[in-house]
Amino acid sequence: MGTGSWLRPRDTIETVRLQDIHAYNLIRALRVVIPILVAVLIAIPAWNYLSSRAARPAVPAPPPGLGEDVEEVTEDIQYTQREAGQTVFTVDADRNLGMADGRNLLEGVVITIAGQDASSPDRLIESDNCGVDGASGNIRCTGNIEIRGGFGSDNETVIRTTDDIVYNTGTQAIEILGSAKIVSPGVFEADAGRLSFRLAENVLEVSGGVNVTTAAGSTLSVDAARYYKAGNRIELLGGVRLRSGHGEVRSALSEIALVPDTWDPSQVSFYGDVSATSSEAENRVTVTSDSVHVDLVGGSLRQVTAEGTARVESSDAARRRLLRGDTVVGSFSDDEELQAIESSGSGLMLFGDGQQLRSDYIRNEIASSTVRSGARSILEVGEFRVEGSDFAIEQGDLIRFTSARPAVIDFPSGTLSAPNTTAAFDPESAELTELIQTGGAEFDRDGLAGTADRIEFGEDGWFVLTGAARVKDATMWLDADRILLQQDQERFRAEGAVRAVLSDESDPVLIEGQRAEGDPTAITFYSSPELWRGNMHVAASNSIEIRVDERRFLGSGDIASTLGGFRVWADSLDFDDASNRVLYSGSVRSQFPNAELDANELEVYLARNELDRVLARGGVEVRSEGAVGRGDRATYEQRSGTVTLVGTAATVSGPETGIATGTSFVWNVESDRVVMTGDERNRAVSRRTLESR
Repeated sequence: MGTGSWLRPRDTIETVRLQDIHAYNLIRALRVVIPILVAVLIAIPAWNYLSSRAARPAVPAPPPGLGEDVEEVTEDIQYTQREAGQTVFTVDADRNLGMADGRNLLEGVVITIAGQDASSPDRLIESDNCGVDGASGNIRCTGNIEIRGGFGSDNETVIRTTDDIVYNTGTQAIEILGSAKIVSPGVFEADAGRLSFRLAENVLEVSGGVNVTTAAGSTLSVDAARYYKAGNRIELLGGVRLRSGHGEVRSALSEIALVPDTWDPSQVSFYGDVSATSSEAENRVTVTSDSVHVDLVGGSLRQVTAEGTARVESSDAARRRLLRGDTVVGSFSDDEELQAIESSGSGLMLFGDGQQLRSDYIRNEIASSTVRSGARSILEVGEFRVEGSDFAIEQGDLIRFTSARPAVIDFPSGTLSAPNTTAAFDPESAELTELIQTGGAEFDRDGLAGTADRIEFGEDGWFVLTGAARVKDATMWLDADRILLQQDQERFRAEGAVRAVLSDESDPVLIEGQRAEGDPTAITFYSSPELWRGNMHVAASNSIEIRVDERRFLGSGDIASTLGGFRVWADSLDFDDASNRVLYSGSVRSQFPNAELDANELEVYLARNELDRVLARGGVEVRSEGAVGRGDRATYEQRSGTVTLVGTAATVSGPETGIATGTSFVWNVESDRVVMTGDERNRAVSRRTLESR
């Protein structure tokens, strides 16, 4: 009954650290990029006013040359529109060229759109030419157009185009018919193939390939983008690619929710084969999923959610780490430090080669380097597999695994199970340094099973079973208050109320003591052990050794033995259970009905757990009520009740026999009759003393 190396892991657990994930830094670039997409709204108040003006029944008189069929040139034209005593906008032109086809053309045009209040800057639209169609009321500006103002405190951002701008009064749409460039000196530059704004729907759209570059080197490219003023949101459509110094994000689509009036993003979502990569030093992080949602508060990152077979993978020169799930969520502190990352639904965390955690829920708490799991959790470390729920894995000088729920540990040669489990591993040597299982722990290894209230492993290499401890195999079981198993040398010790049973359907053997130790082949019981087999009982003041494979028992130190009515005292005992033989040695005294037998050595043979015969050798003395015999050897036959005493000069003395000398005496201990015999060389002689008359 041995322990073997039944709990030696070949690998160790390393808690995945995700502090080095910086892919979320890409989102920070949106704080600069997003305002670019809506910056063209600076022109809206003017065009919107003109649109509403065209629908009014009463229209103020236009300046000379506006809306009239004149052909002469008018210099230095200015027109100011006021409402409620406030200036709405002013149009200045170097000249007005009247056209015969009903159109008027203004040259050197500057449109000034007044700020809404004292804190709002004026906005300027400059163009070489602006034409007003007298019939349709459409306005078209062309040639070196610049729009500036209203972009922020610096008031230096400008939109430029050399293509036409058209305002269609019928559809209420403004459109730049070619490419546009947006420049904020020292902040960003942006290019778009086309730009349009549908006033009735409050929808702004840039298309034809939109590219944004920040001064810090971050870039955004997308096929098209739409801004919905009513919903305060932006859509990025087709080929979304956001790059920064840390890495990049790619997706098919993106949607950005904005805080009203500030244009700050409150949520950024990416859809369709989303991938994000980040590299810092030698570490590379990749995030892939069907969609990613980024939540921000006051412009600060709060949470990143990846959905649909989400994967977060980190690798460096030493190892590869992976977190996967149907949903993966990263949570951030006020200063945008990653606090926790968790997965749910078919979650997988890969710590390294041969080391992984699977669960419906996995949470990695960054500050404490703790990984927690939910229900249906499976931890695999090398050849070990732990199945249970609510795991906690911590990393420090040691890597610790804890579960306060029932867990089963499978390994190549067996299993361990307990309601509560704590384990610790050395991250360098991959050795198990601690194991504590409580609440009724069990193990089964290659046919060796054990149970205890508590199973513990320490650095000295011993597994300790405490409280109702039991270890058993096919041939025997061992109970004790405390059992210590040494895995390397396959040795064990048992302490306190030790009890062992060698199982045999016909003749089980029970041994009890206060202490025992041994290995799979031999067990020695100490502290006044006792042995029972059938109606046989043996007590020893020193020890009783079990030689398991031989079913042999060796006792030492003041042996006291009983077998039915037969009792023996000796210095040592050798009980061969297989051959039904018991050998007593050293100052042997025995007692059976009607007689006592002493010798240097006594050999007892059993038949069906009962005394069959006894052989005595060396200094034999037989005593009954009526006689005393001495010889070299003696044989006691249980069935006949006789002792045969032999020797070169055997003697028997007693009132009936006198002093008899011979080579053999047959002594019926029940009737106390003695028959003596001799041979040709040694005749039997009996001497009696006659009484005087």
